[in-house]
Parts: sequence; C-alpha cells; structure tokens
Amino acid sequence: MKRIFIFSLLILINQIAVAQTPSFFLVNLAVEETSLLNQSQNDNSKELLFKKLTNICNKVDGVIIDEFSDYYLVCDIYSSQSQTSNAGYLPVGSYKMNLKLKLIYKSGGKAFKELNFSKDYAVNTDVEAAKLLINDFSFSETDLNDFFNEGNKKMKNFFSENCNSVLESAKKYQKIGEPEKALAICLSIPTDVPCYKNISGLIKDLYTSLSYKSDYTIFLRAQEFVSNGDYESAFSTLNEISIYSQFHNQSQALGNKINDFIFNEKELQKKKEVAESENDLKKTEIELQQKRNELQESINQTNIEIANQKNESDLQISIQKQEKQKEMKAMEFESQERKEMIKTAGSLLNSYINRPQPPKNTNFYIIK
Repeated sequence: MKRIFIFSLLILINQIAVAQTPSFFLVNLAVEETSLLNQSQNDNSKELLFKKLTNICNKVDGVIIDEFSDYYLVCDIYSSQSQTSNAGYLPVGSYKMNLKLKLIYKSGGKAFKELNFSKDYAVNTDVEAAKLLINDFSFSETDLNDFFNEGNKKMKNFFSENCNSVLESAKKYQKIGEPEKALAICLSIPTDVPCYKNISGLIKDLYTSLSYKSDYTIFLRAQEFVSNGDYESAFSTLNEISIYSQFHNQSQALGNKINDFIFNEKELQKKKEVAESENDLKKTEIELQQKRNELQESINQTNIEIANQKNESDLQISIQKQEKQKEMKAMEFESQERKEMIKTAGSLLNSYINRPQPPKNTNFYIIK
C-alpha cells in the first residue's frame, strides 16, 4: 500500500509541478550513494557542498534549485590515489581528490552530462582533503551553461528518441500482470517532454489497475479481520479504500454489516447479562434464605439451650434454697434448745440462791 501511495504521489506531483521551459531549469541536489560525503564524519562537508552548489546554480541563468524537482544534480567526491606515512606523530597522506557532477532524471537514472574537477592534497586524512576540495573546486561560466543546457537537451532528446521502446517496455509489464514495474517505467519519463503526453493515458490505466488491485487486497484483508472477529482492524482497513474506488460500495456494505452485527452482538450480550444477573439474583436470594433459616435454627437452638440452662439454674437454686431452709430450721431448733437450757440453768441457779438457810451457830470450835 505504501508503494502505491508513493506512485500516486509522484503522479500528483507530475500533474501539478511547473513544467520545464527553455527559460528555466529546476534541479534538486543529491550526493552519490558511494561518495565520501555519505560517511557520518563528513556531514558538515555535505552541508558546505550543498551551499556552494546552490550559489553556483543561482549564478547560472534559468537554473533554480527545487527540492521537489525530478531532475537531480548529483555530486560525487572520491579519492582516486592515496598514500599515507606514519613518520611523525600524526599520519600524513597524499590524496588525489576528485569531484564529479552529473545531471540525471530521478535517482539512479541515466547521466546526460558530467563535470569533473580534481586536485592533489597533502593532509592527514581524506576527510580534510574533501573539505579542501569543496572550498577549491570551480567551473567556468561557459562550462556551467553548457552543462545545464546540453544536459537538458540531451535528456529530452533521449526520451524523445526512445519513447516507443519505453512505451513498449511498460506495456509488456502491463500484459504480464506487473503494473508496478510498468508504472515505474512510465514515471521515469520527464513531464516536460512530448513522450510523456503519449504515455499519460497508459499511466492512468496503470494507476486504475493498481488501485483496483490494491483496494481488492485491502477489501480481502478487511474480510479476514472480520472472520477473526477483529472488527476494529476491519474498520480501519476499510477506511483505506477511497470513495472513488470501485470497491467503495462493497466496503460500505461490509462496514454496515459489521455495524449491524456488532449492534446485535451487543444487544445479545446485554440480554445475556440481564439473564445472568436475574439468575445470580435468584441464586443470591436462595442463599440468603438458607442463611436466614440457618440463623433462625441457630437462634432456636440457642433459646433451647438458654431455657435448659435456666431450668437447671432454677433447680439448683431451689435445691440450695431448701438446703438453706433446712439449715435455718436446724439452727433455730438448736437455738431453742439453748434457750431452754439457759432457762433451766437459770431456774436452778435461782432455786439454789433462794434455798432455805439453816440457823447460824455462833459458837465456834477450833479443832487442831
């Protein structure tokens, strides 16, 4: 899908981009993939190069730097000869540095014109040599005008002369069911050459074919998500299908079916939850009643035990009371007997005290 999007974006850019005219030539800046400048330690050098190339292009009549252009001014900096020596503390090297400028249409395309510059440097590393080369390289105004004018002319001539073969190559891939490759070939033709008009109809057909193929793949993927119950992914996948697609109606119908299914599933789930809640409530009521019965049985048992304990307690109290009463009666009887004995003893004592006294004899005899 990403690849199709890129193709679509390229078509859109080609349709709305300002066409090249004899008065203006729009180019983008790039660095050769194998260049020294693509090494991480040369990031600053790459920025310096782009600034210098921009200044150079601005001085050429009709040449404009445009980052959206499909025409590329590609630069390559490399060392063709190098020698190093470790005689001192730091290595010293001799480098033959080269700079090459190429004019191409799109990345990796055919080079239609080249400019070269070379110089020898005795420095510590090739990184330093590259920086010096960027500062030193220069081209005459004649060379630069010839570079852009002749390069642009050769590019247009090439695509004009080879338009039929390019068209046949694109149609070949279209016939064997590889529209991606066919469209890539078509998009390799600049929009400002007559050949592009001849092939524009094929581009539309290829885009339609790719769109149909892509949308059909998306639709099948959405159906697979539905089969797996992943409705959220199905919806997001269906949203990738454009309203202008031939599969838009099918995607809408499938989306509606998913909505209905989800709604019915939610309603069924609610009913199940209500039924489960009612069953849970009934089960809870039964359990609660069982707990009530158990509690009442426990209360009754406790009341019986309390009553038995009270009866036992009352019996013990009654027995203890009878025993106390017996003890009290026994004590009263003993007390009564003591009283009678005291009374008898008192009467005897009183009788003894009040007994008749014999006559007193005053004659006393002392007996020795």
